[in-house]
This record gives sequence, structure tokens and C-alpha cells, in this order.
Amino acid sequence: MGLAHERHCTTYHGVLNRAPWAALALSRTLLTLLCATFLADGAPLVLLIDDTLERRGGRTIAWKGRFRDPVRSTGGKTVTSIGLRWVCLMVLIPVPWSTRPWALPLLSVPALAPATSQKQGKRHRTTVDRADVLIRLVRRWQPEREIVLVGDGGYAAVSLGQTCRTRRHPVTFCSRLRTDAALYDPPLPQPPRKRGPKPKKGARQPRRATRVADAATVWTAATVPWYGGGTKEVDLATGTALWHRSGLDPLPIRWVLVRCPQQSFRPLAFFCTDEDVAPAQIVAWYVSRWQIESCHWLRDMTFGEDRSRLRSGPAPQIMAAFRNLALTLIRRAGTPEIAAYRRHLSTHPAAALRLLRPKTHSRR
Repeated sequence: MGLAHERHCTTYHGVLNRAPWAALALSRTLLTLLCATFLADGAPLVLLIDDTLERRGGRTIAWKGRFRDPVRSTGGKTVTSIGLRWVCLMVLIPVPWSTRPWALPLLSVPALAPATSQKQGKRHRTTVDRADVLIRLVRRWQPEREIVLVGDGGYAAVSLGQTCRTRRHPVTFCSRLRTDAALYDPPLPQPPRKRGPKPKKGARQPRRATRVADAATVWTAATVPWYGGGTKEVDLATGTALWHRSGLDPLPIRWVLVRCPQQSFRPLAFFCTDEDVAPAQIVAWYVSRWQIESCHWLRDMTFGEDRSRLRSGPAPQIMAAFRNLALTLIRRAGTPEIAAYRRHLSTHPAAALRLLRPKTHSRR
């Protein structure tokens, strides 16, 4: 709004924590706008989910906690930071003026630390629990459209896969396969007169490392989309299995192993809850997840997420919803320079209001 250097800037933000706001209604309207503008009828809705850390401190921030900082941590050292952790759901859309799809933010909900949940007297919900709620919401808002959910290894959970698979209109879930995932064959047919409970799983399948080292594993050469916007020649091995975890029904999945003939990276493993999806498509979906990191960078560097002065009440979550809306509207305008266009809008309010007018683009 062009008030960043105003001495009493927080006075203008008072409306965010004093007035009643419906962040979910705003997100639903935003999703309708994105689908109507960028997605053709019948095109799948690809959703990316990830969590990000907004580094901020202050006594009045009710949702703050200490979390692992993914940017400052390394493989051998873990660094923690105080701030707000957001679970972000974004829409991957193709745009006519770009060679790569864009990730546009849709929903941001706080993921509290266990100590913060206990302090507020709330039942603790993990990031997987938050993702479970978000995908139920989006399926309710888009009951007929095909939906694909892509998340990193932190969201690879049998419970989330069961939520996606058991919807009346199932959601396809794609993610990294955990190294400790217990995979089994389907159960063998039982004699018709045998008493007792029916088995839910069959024989245990080999572990991932065993499959990679096994000379009998069948590998198929393929060219898949890769990081940086290019393609890469890889070898793929695939199969179906039941992913079992104690206390839950086994989850039918298609697993995919990826190795590089030049050995430029370690073998990777992915899975998908739709057993009929092609292995190359599963890899392409997961590689497209990297677009969400670019969106996190824009929210922080261009919109000053870590420098926000909002601390009390629901204002941080409402401001996160407005950042999502602003980024989507600027992307929808077709400008390649997000930061420059945001500075232009801060001094030209009339141009900002014009972004709210209905507008359509040619769809791919």
C-alpha cells in the first residue's frame, strides 16, 4: 500500500486483527478465479503442499514456536529458529507467457509446535494432519474436477494417502517413498471355509536398497522433465504394493525407483496412490513440486514475510491470505517482474484496483 516507511504503519494494520475476516472464503474465491482463468474444462487440478518458516519473535505472537530451519540447517547440523510455521497449499498452473508452470498460493494455515498447542489448550496437529484438512476442503470446493496432490517426504504418510484414496471422487497423491516403508504383496486367496479374520497383506517385498542392488530388477530407460526446466535421461523401475503401517489399513500404491546412468545422483524412490499412472508421470509430478520453493522465495523477499510487523490476534494469518491474493493477481496480470510491479502498485492505487476486474487469458 506504499506505507512501509510510515511511522505509524501498524495503525493501518489494526483492521486485520480487529475486524472479522473469512480467510477460507477468500481462498475458495481465489481457487475459483484460478480455475476459471488458467485451467481448461476437464484439466486436472495439480496442488503442491509444503511448509515454510516465517522467522519472527515477539511476546504477543500467540502461534510462535521453535522449529527446524530448513534453510540454515545442513545434513550434519540442525539449526532451529523461532517463528511461525505455515502449511502452504499452492496450485500448479500453466500460463501462456511462460515455458514453465507457476505455483500460485491458495491456502496458508499455521502449524503449531507441540508446546504451543499445549499452552493454548488445543489438540496438537502435525503438518500431515493439516494437509488432511486442506485436501478435504479443496475436494469439497471442487467436487468433480480431477485433483493431484504432490508433497515432499515430510507428507509421505499412509493416513494422508488413505484420506485421498477414500474420497467419493479420489484424489491422486504423489510423494517421496520413505526409506522405512514396509511394502507387501496382496494377500493370497483364502480357502472358502477357513475361519478367522481375512489377511490384509501378503508376503513382504524387498527393501528399496535391495531392489536397486538386485541384478534381476528390470530397468527401463526414459526421458523425464527435470529440475531447471530441462529433461534428463534416467532409468526407471516400477511395481505395485501395499504400504502397511500398524493400526491402519494397507495403502495400495505404485512405487517408482529412479537412477541415473551417469550416477550423478543417488537412486530416488517415489510413490502414487493411483496404480494406473505411468511411472514417468509420477516423476514429472514430483519434479514440478520445486516451483513451490520459488513461491516461498517471492513471499519472503518481495513481500517481506519475515519483516512483517503483525503480531497479535489473527492478523498474521489474514495477512498471509492477502499475500497469496496479491501474488496471484500480479501473476494473473502477466508481468515478469514481480518486485518492480509491486513497487509500481504501491504508488498507483488505481492500477491495483484494476487487477480485481474480471479478466481471462487464452488457455492451453
